[in-house]
Amino acid sequence: MLKVAEKLPSAPANRTERAVVFAAREVIESVRRQKCNNILAGIGISHLAAWMATYMLRSNKVDVHLIVELGLFGYLPPPTKPFLVSVRGLDSCLMITDTINILGLIANNTQVLACISAAQIDKHGNINSTKIGDFFLFGSGGANDILTTAKEVIVTLLHDRRRLVEEVPYITCPGRNVKKVVTDRAVFEKDGDELILKKIYVKTGESEVDAISNITQNMGWKPKISNDLLQLDAPRREEILMLRCFDPDRHILGKF
Repeated sequence: MLKVAEKLPSAPANRTERAVVFAAREVIESVRRQKCNNILAGIGISHLAAWMATYMLRSNKVDVHLIVELGLFGYLPPPTKPFLVSVRGLDSCLMITDTINILGLIANNTQVLACISAAQIDKHGNINSTKIGDFFLFGSGGANDILTTAKEVIVTLLHDRRRLVEEVPYITCPGRNVKKVVTDRAVFEKDGDELILKKIYVKTGESEVDAISNITQNMGWKPKISNDLLQLDAPRREEILMLRCFDPDRHILGKF
């Protein structure tokens, strides 16, 4: 990764990069707290967060394995290949199997933390990735399977009132095991059966009061706010460089 990092731009993190970095930090915290031994990478920005977290945990001698629904166990993604599965990285796997074994055997019998994305999520953690009105999205895939068996689920998406809704119109996956929702502006944690605002990102030149207002106004419900509300530190240079090593051509990370 060092050779790739030397050629990367030094621009500050954009929205997508912030969401990925914040989610990776939460994955690391949850893996340590829950003593999870496997991280399941969903697709989209969530898999980049799972990748980052896995590399950072392993560099700190935490024995955790990255798994992918399609049958990859112990996968270590190579730099410059940002898509969920790269042929170039398959030789890193401890085992190559199939979806049935990943979702039916490993996810059911080990301590798995799932890091996934969603088209929409509501205040109870229910996910809709199936349809909005008459418009069909991409559907469940293995998301419903993993959400019902994982020790903990962390969902990451960009902060937008069209995606953070009070009640999803269609439940692709029940929110029972969703413990955290991470965006480019905030971290929500489950308190009882409802997500509450736990951490916020305050932009440069923005007050905490303004940040809370901007975050809550760009949501479909008025969230409860934690009594010990915390501020998220901006992505560090080393975090940004690691992330950009995976996607130097910005297929997923998008424009600066």
